[in-house]
Amino acid sequence: MGDTQDHEEIKEPVKDLAKEITQKYTQELTREAIKKAIKSKRKDLSETEIKRLESQLKKLTDSEKATRFKEASEEISREILEGNITAEKAIEEISTVLESSLETKVSFLARAALSLKNIPLPVKIAILIIFPLTAAIALFIMPSLSMAPGDLNFDLNEGESDSDQFHVSNTGGGVLLWTASSDQPWISLNPERGANEGSVIVLVDAEDMEEGTYEGTITIESSAGTEQCQVNLVVGSEYPGMIVNPHSIEFYLAEGEVASRELQISKEGSGTLEWHISPGPECPWISLSRESGTNSDTLTVTANTEGLEPGTYEGTITIESNAGTEQCPMRLVVGSQPPVLAVDPLSIGFELEEGESGEEELRISNDGGGMLEWEASADESWITLSPERGINSGTVTVTVDTDDLSPGEEYEGTITIESNAENEECIIYLNVLREGEDKEDPILAVDPDPLSFNFNLLEGESDSEEFYISNEGGGDLKWNIVLDPDWSSWISINPDAGINLGTVTFSVDSSDLDPGQYTATFEINSNVGAEEGTVNLTVYSEETEGPDLVAFLEVTGDATTEVEENDYYLAVPISVTVRNQGDEAADIFKISTEYTNLSGTYSVAFRVPGESSIWYPYTDAPLAPGEQITFNGDVLFRVSLDGETVSLTAVADSCSEDEFKPAYCRVEESNEENNQSPAVEIHF
Repeated sequence: MGDTQDHEEIKEPVKDLAKEITQKYTQELTREAIKKAIKSKRKDLSETEIKRLESQLKKLTDSEKATRFKEASEEISREILEGNITAEKAIEEISTVLESSLETKVSFLARAALSLKNIPLPVKIAILIIFPLTAAIALFIMPSLSMAPGDLNFDLNEGESDSDQFHVSNTGGGVLLWTASSDQPWISLNPERGANEGSVIVLVDAEDMEEGTYEGTITIESSAGTEQCQVNLVVGSEYPGMIVNPHSIEFYLAEGEVASRELQISKEGSGTLEWHISPGPECPWISLSRESGTNSDTLTVTANTEGLEPGTYEGTITIESNAGTEQCPMRLVVGSQPPVLAVDPLSIGFELEEGESGEEELRISNDGGGMLEWEASADESWITLSPERGINSGTVTVTVDTDDLSPGEEYEGTITIESNAENEECIIYLNVLREGEDKEDPILAVDPDPLSFNFNLLEGESDSEEFYISNEGGGDLKWNIVLDPDWSSWISINPDAGINLGTVTFSVDSSDLDPGQYTATFEINSNVGAEEGTVNLTVYSEETEGPDLVAFLEVTGDATTEVEENDYYLAVPISVTVRNQGDEAADIFKISTEYTNLSGTYSVAFRVPGESSIWYPYTDAPLAPGEQITFNGDVLFRVSLDGETVSLTAVADSCSEDEFKPAYCRVEESNEENNQSPAVEIHF
C-alpha cells in the first residue's frame, strides 16, 4: 500500500521532466530538419527567394524556429514519448513537412500528423511499470557518446612520424553530432567532425622535437557530452644505448670443474642495437653461448678449469656495438686455496631522531679460493639484514629502526658473519636523538693519511692499491673523487663517489707508457671538506743495463717543533723507499733530501735513527736487482718556514763501496734522470 502511494507521488514529476527533455531534443531535431529542407528546396527556388528565406531564418532563434512550427513539434514530441517514432525518422518526416511548407500553407500539424500516422512501431517499450516515459527516452531518443580505445602511445625517433586511430560511436538513440580536437601542434586528426559512428586517424609527428617524453590530449565534444584520451609520445635518438649486467663475473672452482654465469645485454632508447662479444686472449678458459646478436639478450658465460693449475686467473670479455664498447672483467680462482672471508666495514654508526630509520651497506667477499658460503645475523631486534646469506661476494643492507627505542640513549649491536672459512663481526652503533636535537656533523677521514701511493712496474704490467674513506662524525658524509684529467690513460678508480664508508681501489696500467716516472693527483671532495692524494708510477724496461735507482717519498705524520743545540727546527716524519730496477746490483748509495719554495731550492737534513750522518743516510751493502730498501726518519726544517708551503723530494745517488762516502758523489747508472722522487707538498 505504502509503495503504491509513493509511486503515485513521483509519477507526475517524472512525466513533466520527460516532456521537458523531449521538447528540448525536438528543438534540436527541428533545427537539423530545417537545414535538410532548405538544402533540398534550393534547387526549386530562385536566388532571390533563397536569400529571402535564409535571411528570415537567420533572424530566428532556435526557440523561435521551434515555436514557428509549434503544433508540428508538439505532435512529434507526443509521438516520440509514446514510442511511435525514432529520432532519425522524425528528422526525415519534419524535413518533408517543412519542405512542403515553403510553398504551401497546409497546416504543419495536419501534414505532420498524416506522415506520422503512416509510420509503424516495430517495438513497444514497457520496461518500467512506474516510469515508462523515462525508459522510452533513454532507449530510443537520447544519443550517448562512446570512444574506444583509451590512451594512445607512440615511441619515435627524432624526425619520425606514426599514426593510430580511435573509434567514435553512438550507443544511444537519435543523432550524435561530434567534433574532435587536440591541444598539441604535433597531433593531427582526420576527420575533425562527424555524426554517429566514425573512425578518427591520429597522426603524431616528431619533426623538430628533442629527445624526451611528451603528453597531449584529444577531446571529443558532442551534444551527449565530452570524452578525452591521452596521447603519450616518447622521442628518442635513432641510435640505441647499451647496458651490460653484471659489470664483472667471478668463478671459484676446484680443479676440473666447469661452471656458468649469465650475462645480460640490454638495449636502451630507440633504434636497433647490434653487438659482438668476445673473450680476450688472456682467458681461453672462457666460452660464450653466442658471439653476436641484436637488441637485448641473455648469454651464458662458461668457465672451464680443465688443464689449469691452482691459482687466480683474470681476463676481460669485450662487447662491441653500434652504441659503443663495454668490457666485463672476469676472475677465476682455481684450486686448493681455501676461501677467505672479508667484511667491509667492521663498524657502522647511525645517528637518528626518534621514529626514524636508516640504512647502510655491509660488503662481504671471498679474498681466497674455493667457494665461500656465509650467513649474517644480528643480536638486536632493531637491526634487520637483507639478504641474510650468500655465496662468495655479496652486499648486505643493514637497516636500523628507532620506533621502540628511547630518545637520548646510545645503543650497540653486533652483526655476526659465519662462513665455511672463519667468522667476522661488524659492530653497529646507534645514537637516538630527541626530536629537534641537532645531529653531529660528519667528519671526513681517510686511511692511509696522507694519501700517497707508489707503483714500480715493468712495461706492460699492472697493479692496484686500496684506501679507505670513513665518517668519524654524525649525519651523512657525501663524497666524490675528482681526478687529474691527464691520468686517464694509465689509472682508473672504483668507486668514485659514495656516502659515509667506502673502500676505493686504484688500478694502474703501464701498457701504453714509455719507461719513466709519472705522477697524478686527486682530490676527495665532501660536504664537510676535502683531502688530497698523489699516485706515483715508475715504468722501467727489462732491457735496462746496469743498476738503476728510483726513489719514492711519503710524509708519515705531522710536523713537530724540536730544539737541537739551542736551535729550533720543524721536524716532519717521512719514509723514503729506493728500488733498484736495473739488471745489476747497485753499490752503496746515499739519500739526500731537498725542498723548493718561492725563494728557490735548498738541501735539508734527513735524520734517520742509527745513521752517522744527519744529512745523508747510507746503505751498508749493495742493493740487488729488483730489491728495494726503505729509510724512516725526520726531515728538519728551519722554524722560519712556519706558515709556508714547500715541495719536498728525495734523491738516490750511487757511491762506490771503497770511497770515503763524500757529501756529493755519483756512480754511473743506466738512467741518471729518474733518481729523484716525485715531489710531496708539506703545509706548515
